Amino acid sequence: MVRYIDYNVLVDGDRHLKGVIAEKVFERVYRKLLKDFYCCGTIELAHVLRRYYNDSSLIKSFADIGTLTSNFMSRLGVARRMLGLEEYEELQLSADELRYRLRQCSCIFCLKRIKWSESNTVFIDSGSINMCDDCFRKASEKGLVSDLGHIENKDFYAVVKDLHRFAILIEYYEVFEVLSRLDESSRDFLNEVYGRRTKGHHPFDYICVDASGNKYLVDVTSVSFDERPAELSKKEMQVANKAREKGFKILMPVVKFIRNWVLRVELAEE
Repeated sequence: MVRYIDYNVLVDGDRHLKGVIAEKVFERVYRKLLKDFYCCGTIELAHVLRRYYNDSSLIKSFADIGTLTSNFMSRLGVARRMLGLEEYEELQLSADELRYRLRQCSCIFCLKRIKWSESNTVFIDSGSINMCDDCFRKASEKGLVSDLGHIENKDFYAVVKDLHRFAILIEYYEVFEVLSRLDESSRDFLNEVYGRRTKGHHPFDYICVDASGNKYLVDVTSVSFDERPAELSKKEMQVANKAREKGFKILMPVVKFIRNWVLRVELAEE
């Protein structure tokens, strides 16, 4: 027996569902709509600011994704040799493949996904990394780490610290790409808005910078074809007014649901 239900997104879908669809569509098309723009979502921005804002070495170490990937793999090769992992063939990964593995809670040395029961935490001053049981055992046998996860060898520590830094920059590449193009005052402003833990939805959906250095707060909204887009919320208006004082502009892409799953993305500056 087959059961089914017809669900009309335009009629039955609530504002949240339409908003999520609109944001995903904007992510796919903004590079065509906004040429020479660099954008990141405010959810990932908030995560980075809360965890890494005080680590100035990250911004200083930022480079293009190819260079970061090459640097990571180079330091990974050093770390593997120190661990005695020569039996692992050197991986030739694309930037996208490496980002995927890093986001899958993988061991930073063998890049294999770690089961929760097999995860070992190793501490460095800028945070911590996870190691699988096999890599942790090898590091322990060679006197590189203690049973409590503290690194005992200064050369190994330097390599691990580099790996950790490159891994963060690769995993959150779009965020650091935007932050690296902003001045310190603008970064401080964003940290005030997004770096503090608050209840509710983040104001605006994206932060963008264009090739000329113009900076934008972006609020994506969705409507049916004949509807008028909603205005900024009270909270967004307050942030927008402060942002304008810092030189930010406000962009409001409108994703219109037309028919037969066709959506039109229109762009207007507030």
